[in-house]
Amino acid sequence: MKRILNFITVFFLILIVPCAFLIAAKNGLFKVRKIEVVEVSSADEDGAKSPIAYESYFIRLKLKLSKFDGENLWNLDPEKIKEIAKQESWVENVEIYRRFPQTLRLEVKAKPSVAIFMNSQGELHLISTDGTVLPKIEETKSPKLPVIQDSYLLKNEKAKSRIIKILNEMPSTGSLSLETVAEINMGKKDEIWLTHLQTKSTIKLGNENIAIKSARVAKVLEYLEHNNLKGRVIDADFSKKVLVKLRNDR
Repeated sequence: MKRILNFITVFFLILIVPCAFLIAAKNGLFKVRKIEVVEVSSADEDGAKSPIAYESYFIRLKLKLSKFDGENLWNLDPEKIKEIAKQESWVENVEIYRRFPQTLRLEVKAKPSVAIFMNSQGELHLISTDGTVLPKIEETKSPKLPVIQDSYLLKNEKAKSRIIKILNEMPSTGSLSLETVAEINMGKKDEIWLTHLQTKSTIKLGNENIAIKSARVAKVLEYLEHNNLKGRVIDADFSKKVLVKLRNDR
C-alpha cells in the first residue's frame, strides 16, 4: 500500500510541476525585469584601469541590452547576447548568466588601458593594452595615464606597436610608471620620448628591457629629487647606464 501511495505521489508531482512551470511562464514570471552589467577583472591584471572612466561604457552597454527587457528568460540565446556585448571595442570577455526568475546578468571583463589619446577637438579616448582606441570618456573621469596628442603615432602601426610595447612593460605605479608619465612623443629620429609629469624631464627608454630601464630611471629621478637637481633629458637607451642632462636653472 505504501509503495502504491509513493507511486501516486511521484506521478502527481511529475504532472503538477511542469504544469505549474508552464502557468508561471505564461503569466510572465520568467520575463526579464532586471538587467545587470557588472565588471570583473583578473587578480593579475597589470594595466592601469579606472572603474570611473569605464562607467559610461557600462551604462551604454546596459542601454543596448534594454531591448531584452520583457523577454522570456528561458528563451534568451546567451551566445547572441555575448555577440552583442563583444561588438563593444572595450570588451575583452563576457559571461552571461540567467538568474531566475527575472534577472539577466552579464559579467564583463574590460580591456585594461595604458594611455589616453587626445584628438584635435580635445576629446579623450582611452587606449587599451592591445592598442585599440576606445570610445570617448569624460575629462573629469580620466585616469592618470600618459597622453598622446599626435594622431600619427596611432595611425602608423609600427610606431603604435612600439609605444604600446613600452607602456605594457612599464610598471603601473612608482617614480617612473604609467601614472607619472604625462605625455608621449616621437623625436626626429623616430625615437619615443616620455615626459615626466612632476619634473617635466624628457625620458628615452628605447624599445627593449623596458621594466629594467624604468627601474633605473626611477632611481635617477629619486636621486635628482633628493639632491635638489633637475634633469632636462634622461636617456636610458643603453645596456647598463643612464645619461642625464641637467637643467641650467637648477
